[in-house]
Amino acid sequence: MSSTLSRNAMKIVSYLSKNPGQPASINQLARLIGISVGSAHQILKGLETEDIVQADIYGNSLICRLNKSSPKTLDLVQTLSQGKTPKAKKTKIVCTIGPAANTVSQILKLVEEGMDVARINGAHGDESSFLEMIKNLRKASPSIGILLDLPGTKMRIVDLEQEVPVIPGQKVMFAASSRKDAITVDQVEFPRLLKSGRHFSVDDGSITFIVDNIEGGVVDAVAQNKGILKNRKGVIIPDIKLKAGITPRDKELIAFAIKQELNFIGFSFVSSAEDVFRLEGQLKGTKLKIISKIETKKAIENYRDIIQSSYAIMIDRGDLGSDVPFEQLPRLQKRVIQECNAQGKPVIIATEMMHSMVSSPVPKKSEITDVANAVLDGASAVMLSAETAVGQYPLETVRAMRKIIQEIEGEVVPSQSEGMASDDTGLMGSVVLGLIQKGSIDKVLCITHGGFTARMLSRFKLPTPIIALTSDPKIVQRLSLVWGVIPLLVEKEIDNTASVEQKKEAIVSCLRNGLIDIDDTILLVGAVFPNHRKVINMVELHRVSEIIGFFGLAKSEIVEAE
Repeated sequence: MSSTLSRNAMKIVSYLSKNPGQPASINQLARLIGISVGSAHQILKGLETEDIVQADIYGNSLICRLNKSSPKTLDLVQTLSQGKTPKAKKTKIVCTIGPAANTVSQILKLVEEGMDVARINGAHGDESSFLEMIKNLRKASPSIGILLDLPGTKMRIVDLEQEVPVIPGQKVMFAASSRKDAITVDQVEFPRLLKSGRHFSVDDGSITFIVDNIEGGVVDAVAQNKGILKNRKGVIIPDIKLKAGITPRDKELIAFAIKQELNFIGFSFVSSAEDVFRLEGQLKGTKLKIISKIETKKAIENYRDIIQSSYAIMIDRGDLGSDVPFEQLPRLQKRVIQECNAQGKPVIIATEMMHSMVSSPVPKKSEITDVANAVLDGASAVMLSAETAVGQYPLETVRAMRKIIQEIEGEVVPSQSEGMASDDTGLMGSVVLGLIQKGSIDKVLCITHGGFTARMLSRFKLPTPIIALTSDPKIVQRLSLVWGVIPLLVEKEIDNTASVEQKKEAIVSCLRNGLIDIDDTILLVGAVFPNHRKVINMVELHRVSEIIGFFGLAKSEIVEAE
């Protein structure tokens, strides 16, 4: 019975069956399922004809509910209860991989709950442990992106064999050389950067100390709050400018990332575009992309140039919040996100988004609103660190974050900031947005060789999904970070011609993977013959049912992949 209904029709039945006490209007169903109102109306007419749905007029609205007395309805509900409902979201989730979830089965569950990109923290572990993570990640899901975060020049606690609890007023000794009676910090200049009365913090600012005395390379400090000192946690001294130089350890990890064909490198303590250019020089001839971390005052001063020179940006609120007055953090976060969206660069919001879930199965209310506001601000992705690396509830955390994203994304307003339509690509993006807002467009299909078209459309925060079709597996992995984009690997080579054969491959692949429906209206977008520059210059509107006829295909020839 279910095979006679389109996938979108099944989604409508699924929603109504799960919300029996909440009849829905056509507008609500269209928004929830991600299709146009016109398509939702046509589908509901068919369901009403089949006696599956009842529609009643209330005021100016048509309210729909399942016809529970119909045998067809009962059959459908039973079929749906035996399967899985697709989890659609546009904001991506980056999960740090660690002991809490690093086996193939655990990673697969993270992916099922909503993980799009996996992060490996280069400060915790060695190449052998990282290699095991990478193998398990690729076995679990070949399409997810992998980010290796370089340790950089950040000062860290080292050689700490066991955790050290501290309480307010407790005196703690720190030193740059290994001593039995002191906490070791891995930078020789650490004592010289401090003086009596100066503050410094540990673990993204969670524990603050005031220097009492410095003598013989040993720093005597007084804890200002309760916390636990742990090995490899960062040490931050406000207003101290650490150079963004590439350390010997960073160079080893860069070589490792190149050999393992990873997707992204996280670059710490970037202060200018020149820092990014220097790292880029070491990556020539590779497919590694740089994610620059905005985490210092200096980076904020140069954030526009840093964004322009990077593939993507990570706002590290832990270090940044320790280097600027805390009350400035929300404003700076919004400003950087806005600029990233204007330039078409993915932006990740990081640090303590769901931190309470390291030890709790439910998030705090403030964390719920933090994630939601990051989505509303226009973040491409939100990141989990300790929550999924060492937390007690990694799956529950990803599930909770995904639910928050899904709930709030309906409130994201399509974006068209000043200057976005200043070139040909921006102008065509505005055309796509206008067609979606004025017409009944269900999906946007990007035929893309390197991901440019999908990234440039993503910045408009389109209300309809963007399906990016490419023949390069690395581009599929790279686009896993881009907001609103569903990457799909196709067999036939995609180049810059957007030929009829490529369009046919795109549409048939989407149909067979259940990403579009036979009754959808779609936009085909691409860059045709852009030999001299990157530019979107093709937009076509099609009804799927009509164009497959043009391709000489019968509906019965296109079978959805199970």
